[in-house]
Amino acid sequence: MSTQPINNGIPVIDLSPNNLEPGTPTWVRTREDVRRAMEELGCFQAIYDTKAAEEIHSDILAAAEELFNLPVETKSQKLSDKPYFGYFGQHPSFPLYESLPVDHPATVEGSRGFTDAMWPSGNLKFWPKQPGILKGGSGDRPIGHENVD
Repeated sequence: MSTQPINNGIPVIDLSPNNLEPGTPTWVRTREDVRRAMEELGCFQAIYDTKAAEEIHSDILAAAEELFNLPVETKSQKLSDKPYFGYFGQHPSFPLYESLPVDHPATVEGSRGFTDAMWPSGNLKFWPKQPGILKGGSGDRPIGHENVD
């Protein structure tokens, strides 16, 4: 099984390579565990092999740094019609806090729309290099497109 609850209620999901082979029952179960955790709690604790962990950690931190280093004008674009659903930052009461919500992040259109708005010329760090691994919405379409390399 790919998920085990821990004491504080945050699910632990095993993202080791044997759970990420596209199309296998373990992959489908892991994908559903990630989706459920993100929808219900907005987080999960991932476990995986050390080399992959270091690489993923480094990639995520680099991508986050690149995102939050964008100009305020770029981050402040109105990307949603939802009230209070936009960039928050540069506030004197919260000098170290910034947030950038993504409208419909679990859909191809939502994640691609956010990436395109932040980087009109594209950014492969924010768009999967192997789109077949990730599934959006109902799970029948890959996130990304065929020509990402």
